[in-house]
Amino acid sequence: MNHLIKLSSLSILIVLTGCDSNDNPSTKYPEQLIFQNIDITVTHNSINATSAYFSNDVIYFSSPDEQQLLSINNNQQFSLNIKRTQENDYHLKDYTTYISVEQLSSSLQAGDELTVIFNRSTGSVLASSAQIPAFSQFLAPISAQVIDHSTTDLSIEWDLAATDNTKLYLRGECLNQNFSIGNDELAGLPYELIAGQTSLLIPMNTISRAYWVDGDNCTVSANLYQKSTGTIDPDFAGGRYYIKSDSSISFTLTNLKDTNND
Repeated sequence: MNHLIKLSSLSILIVLTGCDSNDNPSTKYPEQLIFQNIDITVTHNSINATSAYFSNDVIYFSSPDEQQLLSINNNQQFSLNIKRTQENDYHLKDYTTYISVEQLSSSLQAGDELTVIFNRSTGSVLASSAQIPAFSQFLAPISAQVIDHSTTDLSIEWDLAATDNTKLYLRGECLNQNFSIGNDELAGLPYELIAGQTSLLIPMNTISRAYWVDGDNCTVSANLYQKSTGTIDPDFAGGRYYIKSDSSISFTLTNLKDTNND
């Protein structure tokens, strides 16, 4: 009886050690089972890059040999954080890589190509590419302008006609606005645009100040996002590559609607 117990224990030990040494999911599963999702937001002087890999199979990408890089015009390269998950629903801030003006060799321009390179432990190299969409130039208001919103409409104008992929947000810590966990683009006051639109008129006394804010002056930014879709390496099972240009202008609103007295 003891002999059988010892043999059973030895068999279990062999199985367990075999799993530890040979079951590297990174090399076991081919690219054709992996989906890549990329979301990148670009200003002239910064990049917010997120990249996630997911599969319906159990894939942990445990190999330290794997590396992900962001290449700008096949020149500058930056290491990116990697998110590996079985869930297609994930929080962006958990693995966003921020690249600042101090790190960039030159200002970013529309048409610049951003390639996300995935060096796999299997020796394969996968590259997904996208070009930065056009940036907009704001015509109104002018930078640092002060606008009394209790008596004056807020007129926002820009040079490039909006498309179906253009989004406009107002942002400011003093605004009574929407907040989002894990996706900065969803934070702020959203305004719907239609294709061809180059201006937006926000009627006076319609923007509210956050209830916890004291004082009459509110520093606000208007952000225009133009989104386009890049190309995922065909060796992946699929996924998406969204890239957005972020154009902004900052100004000051005074005498906003007081939410404490609504």
